[in-house]
Amino acid sequence: MRALLFFLPVTLLAQSPPDAKTLLTRADAPIFTAKTVRLSAKQASGFVGSEPVPSSVFTLEFVRGGRGRAEFHSGIGDALISLTVFDGTNLWQYHALGKQYTKKAAKAWTFKGEIATLEYGRNPANIAAASYENDETIDWGGRQMTCYVIRADYRAAPKNSLAKGVVRRVWISRDGELILRDYWEGALNGMPAREIVTTNYTTIEMDIPMPPDLFVFQPPVGSKLGEPILVGGVAGGVVGGLRPPPPPPRARPADQATTTGSAAVRPTLIHKVDPVYPQAASTNRVSGAVVLQATIDKDGTVKALTVMSGPSLLRPAAVDAVKQWRYKPTLVNGEPVEVVTMITIPFTLPLQR
Repeated sequence: MRALLFFLPVTLLAQSPPDAKTLLTRADAPIFTAKTVRLSAKQASGFVGSEPVPSSVFTLEFVRGGRGRAEFHSGIGDALISLTVFDGTNLWQYHALGKQYTKKAAKAWTFKGEIATLEYGRNPANIAAASYENDETIDWGGRQMTCYVIRADYRAAPKNSLAKGVVRRVWISRDGELILRDYWEGALNGMPAREIVTTNYTTIEMDIPMPPDLFVFQPPVGSKLGEPILVGGVAGGVVGGLRPPPPPPRARPADQATTTGSAAVRPTLIHKVDPVYPQAASTNRVSGAVVLQATIDKDGTVKALTVMSGPSLLRPAAVDAVKQWRYKPTLVNGEPVEVVTMITIPFTLPLQR
């Protein structure tokens, strides 16, 4: 009987919920000590009450204290958006917009990307409160993984110190205490809209061999050395840390779009669908232009879209509209070809009376 009484409290203790704040601060600890790290994830952003826009698929690979590589792809069509490579001597950065890359001498790998967000989330000084919600089993890499689900209030967002009411919900594997799903939500600066960013990690590998050629920059076909082309628009909010633009003094509903491409193979638009101004954007007086990179298939359909810039509240409407556009097949030497073009969708607000 004494043995039973002795072991009973131990069993109950093992089943009790973990301390949420402590678990947050030690989650992903191996990532911050491993000699090599590879992370891949799918990341979607949007606003509460609206459909999320798949914004990027990223892979980060680095040798601690040494070389590194970061790739970002569109969530629509998997088109490459940007590539950063540090080969130990030079830092190379390729930008799909304009197909240009830069080369700069560097002494260390300083790119942190999503690592900085994870680091921010682990810092106890940033956590206002945290609580254990429940255990949940999710499918991860074809396996059923049991996770602690933790909800936490943060004093600000990872890349926006002015964000308010920042809430994080995180799925931490019971086996290894690694973050498999990461959800952030917070209010834009001075606005009622609440932006959300969800990151679903698909690969988490540490202390694995990495081939040397992984950190050799190979310029993508058709690219050239030169500074990146910058376009207008606003990207971000809670994560990006940029404020939506103020409403223009005079504005009207969006009624046109601009398409640019190579003069030799400029696609001809034959069917256009106008975007519907999102109610949330109208309510919050958000306007501006959404810039898209579109891949037009040989038959004239929109094969892939990459959001290059623009207010987050306006992006889903621009994407939904352009996906329905149709072009006349583009011919080169009499043969249909695939064309990559830039499309700018302006959104302007009606005058307030």
